[in-house]
Amino acid sequence: APPLQGGAASLKGEVLELHVGHIDVALSAAAASPPDGVERETWRLDRVANRIAFDRTVAGLRSWAGDRFRGSEGLRSLLIVELPRRAAARAAAGGGAGTDA
Repeated sequence: APPLQGGAASLKGEVLELHVGHIDVALSAAAASPPDGVERETWRLDRVANRIAFDRTVAGLRSWAGDRFRGSEGLRSLLIVELPRRAAARAAAGGGAGTDA
């Protein structure tokens, strides 16, 4: 049985595309023979960062925050200064980070 139904099965893969009713996933070579009925079962999708994704995120953040940034200063200010300031103000007011300004 799949993990959500008490089973011990787990598969590794990469999300290729999100759709309204399903998610396309490319399974790793180790999961070349998935269990029968895998398409009809309910599965938990764990999001795990890998080193490549982490390194790219760090590089992107350094680009945005660094002295050599060449993009829109307005967008940079919005993402790095304004949105965090608004989120902190909402949290301080008891509104939580998930509410709209």
